[in-house]
Amino acid sequence: MRRRQVYVVGNSEPRENIGVLDELIDARDEFAKTMGCRSYAEFAIRPNMAASVDVVMSFLNDLSDTVRHKADEEFNTIKDFKRRVCNDKSADLEPWDEDYFIGMMKSSAHTVDPSVVASYFPLSQCIKGLNVLVESLFGATFHQVPMGDGESWHPNVIKLSLHHPDEGDLGFMYLDLYSRKGKYPGCAHFAIRGGRRLSGTNYQLPIIALVCNFSSSRGLTARLNHCDVETLFHEFGHALHSLLSRTVFCWFFIQVIKRFLHILSGSTLIFAGISAFLWY
Repeated sequence: MRRRQVYVVGNSEPRENIGVLDELIDARDEFAKTMGCRSYAEFAIRPNMAASVDVVMSFLNDLSDTVRHKADEEFNTIKDFKRRVCNDKSADLEPWDEDYFIGMMKSSAHTVDPSVVASYFPLSQCIKGLNVLVESLFGATFHQVPMGDGESWHPNVIKLSLHHPDEGDLGFMYLDLYSRKGKYPGCAHFAIRGGRRLSGTNYQLPIIALVCNFSSSRGLTARLNHCDVETLFHEFGHALHSLLSRTVFCWFFIQVIKRFLHILSGSTLIFAGISAFLWY
């Protein structure tokens, strides 16, 4: 079955890597004990907000217990739907079935056509909505600025400055949003230069790149499906972390990003942003 083949290939790793990973686990354990910790987990949480490994495990177990009933309920709903569609009362729901049948369920229950949903989210309007959101939350706005010779790595890349009327420029962001051959796959935020205090009056402004892989066939008229919109807003949240952070040392700038990595990139930003550019 094609879905199974795609799933297995996409979630498989070369067997040679297993030995390398085993060596890495042993090396991490040795390193942690050399540093006076009982385990690498204990060493890894030292610079983070979690008090101990036990606190982390307790949180994860409590969370699992809280959502288990709802997860089982939804799993059985999808499985029953598959059995009705396939006319097989004993069919199991395999990992490679979930996305496929969830999509079918949404279409049948809500008559949702992804192409119609995408028509509400042209990329240009999404970018405008993000700007509206940033201005309403932080009083700052993005403006496209020219680039110097050799500064851009592709003609589709644009450079934006985040400007505040009282504080001036807060940082710079490169947008590389369209897919092309040989480009880094997926969507991600990259910190090119961290912000840091240079003196009492001077601050090194952060520079970041927001890289996505949206269809480039129609440029800024490209339409984003709902998943693409979520991805854009999520990665944009990481970009705001980088651009708005103000730290004395570049290392602390990186730690701020690591510690609060997904707070601003979560559901609040997504749904607030969607509301913003639908209204505007």
